[in-house]
Amino acid sequence: MPVIKFIEFDGTEHEVDADGGMSIMEVAMKYDIPGIDADCGGGAVCGTCHCFVEESAGPLPAVDPQEESMLGLRPDRESNSRLSCQLQVRWARRRASGWTARASRADNSVAVVFSSAAAAV
Repeated sequence: MPVIKFIEFDGTEHEVDADGGMSIMEVAMKYDIPGIDADCGGGAVCGTCHCFVEESAGPLPAVDPQEESMLGLRPDRESNSRLSCQLQVRWARRRASGWTARASRADNSVAVVFSSAAAAV
């Protein structure tokens, strides 16, 4: 089971176990992680689960048209912006090196870090 480290904009870190059938947003909601609001419940229609994924993550799954349209409305969008509702834990499990997402300044969203170690919840 992968571990996800959520890093709030202020640097506060939370490490949690992630279930393979969940999105990163759902994991954040399960553990009450501040900064991932998920107002639409994961439908990619609000952008409140926005995060930045560091380039060291390697290639991510393709951005679909709905996610692209929501990211296009973000004033803080960067080339590595993603919606955490569209990133699945099962994808992260295939990544040997893990990946990191950094917080958005505009809405205090969180960063996400994957590793294969057990969580210290």
